[in-house]
Amino acid sequence: MSVQRSILPSGVRVVSERLPGVRSAAVGAWVGTGSRHERPTEAGISHLVEHLLFKGTERFSAQEISERIEATGGEINAFTTREETCYHATVPSDRLEVALDLLGQMLTAPLLDPEHLEMEKQVVLDEISMYEDDSEELVQDLILEATLGLNGLSRGVLGRASTLRRLGRPQVERYMAERYTADNLVVAAAGQVEHEWLCRQVEHRFASLPAKRHDLPTSVRANPEPGTVIRRREAEQVHLCLGVPGLPREHDDQYALAVLETLVGGGTSSHLFQELREKRGLVYSTYAYHAGFAETGVFVLYAGCRPSNLEPVSEMLRAELDRLSHGEVDRAEVERAREQLRGAYLLGSEGSVNRMFQLGQGELLLGRVVEQEEYLEELNRVNLRQVRRLARQLFQPERVGMAVAGAPPRGWAVRLEGRGPARTRIRRPRRR
Repeated sequence: MSVQRSILPSGVRVVSERLPGVRSAAVGAWVGTGSRHERPTEAGISHLVEHLLFKGTERFSAQEISERIEATGGEINAFTTREETCYHATVPSDRLEVALDLLGQMLTAPLLDPEHLEMEKQVVLDEISMYEDDSEELVQDLILEATLGLNGLSRGVLGRASTLRRLGRPQVERYMAERYTADNLVVAAAGQVEHEWLCRQVEHRFASLPAKRHDLPTSVRANPEPGTVIRRREAEQVHLCLGVPGLPREHDDQYALAVLETLVGGGTSSHLFQELREKRGLVYSTYAYHAGFAETGVFVLYAGCRPSNLEPVSEMLRAELDRLSHGEVDRAEVERAREQLRGAYLLGSEGSVNRMFQLGQGELLLGRVVEQEEYLEELNRVNLRQVRRLARQLFQPERVGMAVAGAPPRGWAVRLEGRGPARTRIRRPRRR
């Protein structure tokens, strides 16, 4: 059965797909809000709210939320990104009403108890400390800063300890009133799901949300002068990213971009992995990815290595960018990457959980669900000429930003001057 979509009288969007041969159901409440939608003075509030909604509602305590979902044999969880927050559950299909009841209560009737708020702030502060100790994760945020500048997109999802400590219930209530609204919510479900029944359940449980969201100015453009950001810290490894401004989430070249991303660093057969790991043994981990947002994107090449290998590794990453800037991609690479994407998409579409994620993200971030046939047809149309043109367009030397987390050799940053990005910022570890 094909995807079914409805807009309810409240304004909530519902999208579902009935999957034959499964006895489970996955459901997600997708809210169009994330760290990019925060005021600078409330950085981290999106993720904090995600934590708080599990601490109890008007009808259920935190323990009862866990007990009710686990009594079905299912599970419930959530995550926050820069542009979305999702609360999702997986249950046997005949217990889907239990999951919807819990999600509805969490989004429409959370307690927001001040004591719970202070407790979860401490939990998130510990999470920030763990993040600061994870250089591979940290450098992914630093490359956004180097490539896009300082703005809502480059700010980390966890926020900052200094702003988090000042957040109180009034700020949380205001944020939820502005962002947790009916017109900013998508409920997606996949598995043994009957669409009309689902719509009735969602309208009953979520209609009390405020009707209209409040938007802050959040538009971001690529930094006209990409730079280098270095966070020095004592570590066994140094983590390096090179990045260029990419494409927005919806773009005529989005399928060619997916092929380019895959052939550069999308697995152990990719050019990066073969050159840096298999042939030379300079790194343990290396990959490439593109992160697309509403109005821009970032294409990133990553490598983690010993400090003594940083020089040759950075040179090889730059050589890869130079290769790409001249469109040096061959037909076999394109065909192999295209086939890899096709297989990954088909495998990723199996199962109620995977399909629910595809439905929810598509409806929330694109305003529509890309059908399987459309994806495969568009992917099949990608040709060598498109990929070469896009590579030449993206990877010009003047567009490259750099981020480093760890302990690069002394004098390494100085040697960047005159041959790399125009400005270098060296950051010391933050005080906790």
